[in-house]
Amino acid sequence: EKFLLTEALLRCENPDVEIFPMNKPGLELSVSRHQTVSYVWQLKCNSSEVTDLRLVYSVLYGSRLDVSQTTHKLSYGFSISDFQTLYTVKVDVKPEGDSKDCRVGSGANLTLRVIRSPGCNLKTPVFYKIEDKPEVWAVTGNSSGLLDIAAGKCEISLTVIPLVPGLVHVPKVTLFRPSKDMLKKSEDNRKSGSPDDISPDQEGPVQQGFPRGQVYYASSAKQVRILQTSSKINAKRS
Repeated sequence: EKFLLTEALLRCENPDVEIFPMNKPGLELSVSRHQTVSYVWQLKCNSSEVTDLRLVYSVLYGSRLDVSQTTHKLSYGFSISDFQTLYTVKVDVKPEGDSKDCRVGSGANLTLRVIRSPGCNLKTPVFYKIEDKPEVWAVTGNSSGLLDIAAGKCEISLTVIPLVPGLVHVPKVTLFRPSKDMLKKSEDNRKSGSPDDISPDQEGPVQQGFPRGQVYYASSAKQVRILQTSSKINAKRS
């Protein structure tokens, strides 16, 4: 049995929030009962104070087998929390020196940029962690640590060594909220002049993940071409 879906609408009950339909105007979908369809809307929030969205979705549906051609309306309300993007994370990998290409076993420069979104008032540091994938990348230096984004953005550079040739995804970086204990330890290290060697593996809860959508990982699909070296080079993870 086929159903015809028309006039899909999404309404927001919050002030300072605009909704823009990304679907084709007048879109009509003919679907069976076992099919799944999706509609897309873009949200624009004009205030950082909005933390929860109250939304109402509705769509008209009818069956082609219905002799009376009666149209029914489905409507339901729901809410979304933690929907605003707080940070954007960008990762870039380029060969060191004058080389034009990254090569297996040779050092490359990884640049990590974290940008705080306009309207986000959070000024506490964030914790970054580079995913451990030793069969693809060797990371020298601190693969995790705190980033100070009080100025609105932060950029750090690390040396990474590609271990396999081909098109390889750049190392995955994840942001976390640092715990109070982590922030205290970092401050104590700064005052004493000790290295800030905070590790996510230390005892106790040291960080908390951000809800989905609060961090935009702009480089999650980015790849870099790695060429094979002419001679065998053994790269060890430091």
